[in-house]
Amino acid sequence: MKLLETFLDEHLIGQFHGETFECINVVFLDNAPQKAKEKAKRLYGTFSLVQLIDTFQNNNSFNISDFQRGLSRVEDAIRLTKCIESEPADFHFEELLAKVRS
Repeated sequence: MKLLETFLDEHLIGQFHGETFECINVVFLDNAPQKAKEKAKRLYGTFSLVQLIDTFQNNNSFNISDFQRGLSRVEDAIRLTKCIESEPADFHFEELLAKVRS
């Protein structure tokens, strides 16, 4: 998961994706209890927090399937961010998704 974080930092930090959110903070709830729920909310005005539930094989060493699964879940997080109420809604979701996929 550390590699995924590094990959996203290298590809996305410092790029403008609209004024609605300065940052999308993605938190993976690995092996979460059954009562846990995925959620997206605004934090500190210009940040969004998205909590995703998933199970990864090994967080401490490189695992390509975990990396790919995590990257796919980051795309889910971007989509969930659309559900956060914001006025005005100025966020380039499709552009951000395209950058994550490249």
